[in-house]
Amino acid sequence: METTLSRRSVVAAAAAASLTAFAGSSFAQEKVKLRLSSPSSATDQRAVALTSVFAPAVADFATFEPHWNAALFKQGTELEAISRGNLEMSIASAQELAEFFP
Repeated sequence: METTLSRRSVVAAAAAASLTAFAGSSFAQEKVKLRLSSPSSATDQRAVALTSVFAPAVADFATFEPHWNAALFKQGTELEAISRGNLEMSIASAQELAEFFP
């Protein structure tokens, strides 16, 4: 019994093999970066809760980077930084949010 392979079947087999080899790497995505800027200190109750409860809860799919004492953005500029895409999270007061949402 003689087996013949056409060029088309060889190319199709090679393409299928390469797709299968690289299929696993497409599922490995980078973690989401969650940067938080807050004027409060690291010992504030909200800060302690974020670092001890929130950070471990998102550790599987995100990297939590808190910046306390307005070290990353000055107080009052966090919401503009979020709108520009330079920041992901902020602890904003109701007065700050009322400027944007009446």
